[in-house]
Amino acid sequence: MDPMREGAGRVSGVHRVGALLLAVVSIVGASAVVAVVHAGAASASASTGKWDPRIAGLAATVEKLRKLRFDHPVPVVFLGEKAFQKTVRIDESKLSKGQRDQIATSASQLSAVGLIDHGVNLAKTVNALTTTGVLAYYSPVTKRVTIRGKNLDVATRVTLAHELTHALQDQHFDLQKLDRAAAKNQSSSALTALVEGDAVRVQNAYLMQLPASDQTAYAQQQGSVSSGVKAAVDDKNVPLGLEALFEAPYAFGPPMLDVVISQRREKGVDALFRSPPTTDAAFLTPTTLFDGTQVRSVAAPKVNGPKEKQVGKPDTFGAFALYLVLALHDDPANALKVADGWGGDRLVTYKFAGATCVRASFVGRTRDDTAAIGSALDRWAALMPAGSAAVEKTGSPITFSSCDVAAPRLAPTHSAEDAAVFAASRDELVSVFAKQGLTLAVAGCTADSVVGDPSLLSLLETAGTTMPDPTTLTDLRGRVTSVVGDCTARAAT
Repeated sequence: MDPMREGAGRVSGVHRVGALLLAVVSIVGASAVVAVVHAGAASASASTGKWDPRIAGLAATVEKLRKLRFDHPVPVVFLGEKAFQKTVRIDESKLSKGQRDQIATSASQLSAVGLIDHGVNLAKTVNALTTTGVLAYYSPVTKRVTIRGKNLDVATRVTLAHELTHALQDQHFDLQKLDRAAAKNQSSSALTALVEGDAVRVQNAYLMQLPASDQTAYAQQQGSVSSGVKAAVDDKNVPLGLEALFEAPYAFGPPMLDVVISQRREKGVDALFRSPPTTDAAFLTPTTLFDGTQVRSVAAPKVNGPKEKQVGKPDTFGAFALYLVLALHDDPANALKVADGWGGDRLVTYKFAGATCVRASFVGRTRDDTAAIGSALDRWAALMPAGSAAVEKTGSPITFSSCDVAAPRLAPTHSAEDAAVFAASRDELVSVFAKQGLTLAVAGCTADSVVGDPSLLSLLETAGTTMPDPTTLTDLRGRVTSVVGDCTARAAT
């Protein structure tokens, strides 16, 4: 389910790597601190045939970090605050009726599955998400970078490293062509995770090579920006479910690519651009890129009789949306296990008794996975307003229906943000273990076991944001080493 493409990149609240990785990343070899930062996104100006001297050196650095050469310089435009904001906002007064209807349908889809409340103005909330904290963007349409203001401070330079990576991607792989193909096969979220994940990893590499004083200044700037973003998002009452969907590419794209690099080195990233992933299972469960998983074709569920009227064409629901929906009311470890077993789906939107409804049919990777999806959705539907959701579990596929109604809902037991952090942390662990030489099967098993063990997870979380004390670290290493041993034995059977 990809209601709207993500907007210009900004500081992400979803991806917070703390004690969980700080403690575990050093199990093999010396200790390390993992710094993951998110900023900047995408659009820009007119060609002069030469690099703007203010960013020429940065462009050369990005070439080295991304291991690709620019075919030609990228034009740059510097805009004042009002002019810049105008380029990244949705002007609701200029939307056509068709566009307004599409946005309203997207809002109702998200509300029907509990990711936002009934009646949310999606255009306003999207504006809050896409305009707050944005410092620059690259546009594949205009082939230019647009920069907010004229101050090239460290935060703007780090953002430009991100945006110039997008320009490199465009020159080598044609982002518009990739976008069209992804829209055609409903895989835009998977492509966005690839595109943004690649830019985030180059941005991070650029940041880590800066002098310590610049890194400190950047952290301070980002802290200020993050506070401003949170205040603006809170002020606009942006639903956490929508925020999690928007930020997912920045949180899940980098570990997905780290897994690819652990198996195929840097060339694997370029290969993925030439043949992008087609489902969001690729970034939710990155081991599926290599374990032979085949997504199954699922027939669109039927719209029943004259009382139901289909809206638009069939679409996909997706593994990540399934995970978020389930994790709001279930233990995230259980929800993630169910979503990891996703094997394919098909979604239709329809009108019934004046309400917008969704109906999706799911299959799992195995028969047991299909049954687990059905049981999880059954528990979820029981928590929805009376009569608004139902699940059909007679055989395969599993089909559920849910309508956007104004009736009060039970408060979620977990926020979408916390659920996204949990899953992204699991994927970070998979990439860490894979880079340390474990097979993907063992890396995935170990990461699942670590995040799925409440006592171990609690021990990691209470270690804080600094390296644990020696006794705690020794305990962590011993327990995780034991998990690795168990997973290795399991993989050998």
